[in-house]
Amino acid sequence: MKRRYQGLMQPQVARLNLVSLMDIFTILVFFLLLNSSDVPVLQATESIRLPDSVASGKPIIMLTISIDADAIFVAGERVMSVAAATAQDGSHLPALAVALNQATTATIIKATKVTIMGDRSTDYGLLKKVISTCAESGFGQVSLAVNQVGAR
Repeated sequence: MKRRYQGLMQPQVARLNLVSLMDIFTILVFFLLLNSSDVPVLQATESIRLPDSVASGKPIIMLTISIDADAIFVAGERVMSVAAATAQDGSHLPALAVALNQATTATIIKATKVTIMGDRSTDYGLLKKVISTCAESGFGQVSLAVNQVGAR
């Protein structure tokens, strides 16, 4: 009887069930792995401020053309200056067309999609020349990169 009484008087030590805790963390890891690669993200440079949009479609990224305040880039390589592109007559930019053809010959599959990342202050005339050059070079699907914001 005395032994039984002493067992009741001593505080019991709380025990942690690690099996349940490991199960929860395993489920959490799988959930995060499955949902982390849902949205492709374009890597914008600090010199490009993308315009805002409420578009809900997911981007399809193949080849990226970046236009900042100073130059036009194809897949990260500088092609020509913005001043030279703006000063050029017509709607065709030969230097951009050459760079697009070189970018498609460097890949095994023929790309027909291009994403244009233009600063929000980019002149529309320049943007029109770039889109026209892309269409003439065989890129039929042109997408414009934007920052996705919630619906207002």
